[in-house]
Amino acid sequence: MALCALIHAKVSSSSSDTNACQNYAFDYKITKDLDNIEIATGRVYIILMEDNLVTVVKKLLQAKLIVGQQVEIISYNETPIKEIILIGITTISADFKMMGETAAKMILEKSTQHVAVPFYLTLRDSL
Repeated sequence: MALCALIHAKVSSSSSDTNACQNYAFDYKITKDLDNIEIATGRVYIILMEDNLVTVVKKLLQAKLIVGQQVEIISYNETPIKEIILIGITTISADFKMMGETAAKMILEKSTQHVAVPFYLTLRDSL
C-alpha cells in the first residue's frame, strides 16, 4: 500500500502519530476533514476515532472498494464490532485491564509515577 492516512480530530505538528510513517519512509497525510477525503486504492487508513471509522466505512462501501485488497484499515481500540464489520478490522489497542488495575493501585497508593501500558495488534483481514 502506498499511502498511510492518519485520520483523527486533533492534529499537532509534533504528533507522535506521524513518527512511524516518517521512520519507515511511508508517504502519509493527516486529515480531520472527512467530508472531503478521497478514499482511493493502494492506501492504508489508520483511524483513531470511532465516528471516523463509520464515515470511512460508508465511503468505502459507496466506492465499492474491497477492504484488505484495494484499501486497508487499522483502527484504534479493540471492540467486539470490529471483529465482524466488513471482513474484520485490524486494531491496535491498549491493555485496558492492566491500565485500570494500575490506575486503581496508583490512586490507592497516591502514586504519581508514569507507567507504560502495552499495546496489542489484532490482525484481521482489513490489513
